[in-house]
Amino acid sequence: MEYSVLALSMVTPSLLLLWYFHSRDVYPEPGRVVWTTFTLGVLTAGPVLLFALPMGAFLELLRDPFAAGVYEAFVLAAIPEETLKLAVLLWYARRHSAFDEPMDGLVYGVAASL
Repeated sequence: MEYSVLALSMVTPSLLLLWYFHSRDVYPEPGRVVWTTFTLGVLTAGPVLLFALPMGAFLELLRDPFAAGVYEAFVLAAIPEETLKLAVLLWYARRHSAFDEPMDGLVYGVAASL
């Protein structure tokens, strides 16, 4: 029971944000495309981990705590994650025929980033 409550509390904020931005779109996007973008965004976690695990070994070489924090925050987390989410937007969502107005970029961007 505890794991199901924990899983529900992890997923609920993302789904509420996705619903909020999707509902604000004057010309709503096809649900299939939004959910596929969301799923592809979630699946970017795997390649990021495959990149971060071996690159994390270099963290031990940094003696300065500030430099180690910057390396961990940017090189191991932010840059790979956001690059792959941008790739989802550019190579999947943007090429879809339903991507036809500026608000679409926001909806698909939110879907990929959650």
